[in-house]
Amino acid sequence: MKNLLIPLVLSGALLLSCSDPNPVLTVEGGSIQGINTQTEGVIVYKGIPYAAPPVGNLRWCEPQPVVPWEGVKIADKFGAAAVQNDQIPGSFYHKEFFADGDPERSEDCLYVNIWTPAAGKPEKKLPVAMWIHGGAWWAGDRKSPLLLRQTERGYAVASIEYRLSGQGVFPCHIIDCKDALAYLRQNAGRYGYDPSKIAVAGDSAGGHLAALMGTSVGHADWEPEGADCSVQAVIDYYGPTAFDSKWPDAALDDSPVTALLGATIRTAAGRARAALASPLTYIGDSTPPFLILHGDCDPLVPYSQSTMLRDALEAAGISAALYRVHGAGHGFSSKAADAAVDEFLDYLFL
Repeated sequence: MKNLLIPLVLSGALLLSCSDPNPVLTVEGGSIQGINTQTEGVIVYKGIPYAAPPVGNLRWCEPQPVVPWEGVKIADKFGAAAVQNDQIPGSFYHKEFFADGDPERSEDCLYVNIWTPAAGKPEKKLPVAMWIHGGAWWAGDRKSPLLLRQTERGYAVASIEYRLSGQGVFPCHIIDCKDALAYLRQNAGRYGYDPSKIAVAGDSAGGHLAALMGTSVGHADWEPEGADCSVQAVIDYYGPTAFDSKWPDAALDDSPVTALLGATIRTAAGRARAALASPLTYIGDSTPPFLILHGDCDPLVPYSQSTMLRDALEAAGISAALYRVHGAGHGFSSKAADAAVDEFLDYLFL
């Protein structure tokens, strides 16, 4: 009997050794291999293109298909951030995005980073959080998504780059975000997450775009032809909701809102574009549940922007919760807010 057990044990060991903890994945464009992270079992794939570089003849175009590559791309370096101005040392945006040094910036910026505990395991079907960074639509990068800690809780996390106002005006921002979502859906199984369990999240300008992703599902002018751009949850950290006279700073000639829209809201053209850019415009039956988090002392985006969104969602019969962070400004660290996010995600996906 002992002699019979030996080959069985050896066979089992062989099977275990064939399970590669860092497999080569075949995704849109070619083969990739990620790198290990400090979180055991989590692989990160940095700088994966979700569209062709928007340069040259493609500079002002909607995202085009990924340009294929040969061999195995070792995904160990972040792609460039979008074109943006330098930030004044010590300023809010310098602290937010340039604390680790001046990031590489380029028109060639349509990349995604994906952290996953289930690389090459489509049977795992993990939920995934898609992160959209903030920065007033004219600054920022995707290197440090606020929800990255969710990988320790059994979620995959994807953080995308999109063209900022230095490369175009609205709706280029949301078109890029939806194209990135289409990539995440198309390649879900390779990274081990479930395309029917996607939460989109973002902070500030990214919160606005996340909210717009949630309410504008099916907007054909913004979505790749034939793509499913639905999401199952939205987490909006202090994002703007409406660009009108109730937010006086939005009307300034040099405001981020004016740069976003390509016109001031004091003009008819600006007001028309502001309506198109507002998540309120598109709330409907396909809108998923929302969790909104906002500090009630925010000096940049008024807290009333979030109450307005919550009230509109509730009036339409959409599940919406607003988590008020007392005394917090624009951006905050709150264990209680983190717990609210965890509870929201787990209720919907686990």
